[in-house]
Amino acid sequence: MNILRGPFVPVILFLLILPVCVWAGTTGKIVGTIQDKETGEAIPGVSVVVEGTTMGASTDADGRYFIINVPVGTYTLKASMIGYTPQKQVKVKASADLTTTVDFKLASTVLELPEAITVTAERPMVDQSRTSTMHITTATEITSMPVSTSDGVVVNTAGVVFDRIGGPVSQAGPAATVQGAEGDRPTDTANPGINLRGGRDNEVLFMVDGLSINDPIIGGQSTSMSTNAIAEVQVITGGFNAEYGNAMSGVVNIVTPEGGPGLIHGTYKVSTDKGVSSMDTDRYDFGDDNHFLSLKGTLPFVGSGIKYFFSGNLYLADDWSPRLHKLNNHPQQTYRGQGKLTY
Repeated sequence: MNILRGPFVPVILFLLILPVCVWAGTTGKIVGTIQDKETGEAIPGVSVVVEGTTMGASTDADGRYFIINVPVGTYTLKASMIGYTPQKQVKVKASADLTTTVDFKLASTVLELPEAITVTAERPMVDQSRTSTMHITTATEITSMPVSTSDGVVVNTAGVVFDRIGGPVSQAGPAATVQGAEGDRPTDTANPGINLRGGRDNEVLFMVDGLSINDPIIGGQSTSMSTNAIAEVQVITGGFNAEYGNAMSGVVNIVTPEGGPGLIHGTYKVSTDKGVSSMDTDRYDFGDDNHFLSLKGTLPFVGSGIKYFFSGNLYLADDWSPRLHKLNNHPQQTYRGQGKLTY
């Protein structure tokens, strides 16, 4: 009986146990079928475009079309062909790693150019393309939430349990308060104890645009994202695919926005409590100022294919832990910034 010996055995064993890191997807897919409204027959050669972008496709002989690598967001689809009335479907949502189905039924016309028919797309009650238990929070939903970081979005997701810093484990809900969760104290370091399916907080895989942001030493996320730098947050609590390595209890996938058409446009937001603390500065001296800035557009002089997105967050505080009695101020400044180029 021959036994493998030699200096290569430790190397082979190391390669076998070396964890494999697979990036999660950051784009989705839009598919569908186009039929004649009267006969129900498939229409080949129909042009389907995503308005405001360079993406699109044509239907095959069976009337089917496929648009891949669609960045996360909400779009308007337009289907057109000579001899048929153009038709639009608005509010079509593309999500990372998911397939959105959008079908058209075109009415024939006699070479006229009437106004396009607009149909509002709706998310199906049961998404047959999902293979896991997933909750998606879009940028539109995040704007109506009283949070300023990705931690706040995650802990307010159904099924997520968080451990208050220095306190007992509690069920996350609308009144959840953790460091950085409600926008009062942003944090760039510690994971605020986010637990899924009864696992430890360092068993959750945190990703940004498919890249793991877990601490390589102790596990758990090493940073958090400002809400103005988030296009979508996916919280996967069960049945996640093998593409997510090093995840035991759940996956949090954060997708950042894409740049847009035009040279530059953006938003600026500030939250402060000076109007409240100035009423009684001896007892309630918070002194919090939270500034958010986001910019996006297309880089000039380099063609139309390179888009950029930038977001920044500046947090200023006079007192880290205000009390009902007067304390000496503890000024602090926290900076946070993210940038992205798409080409």
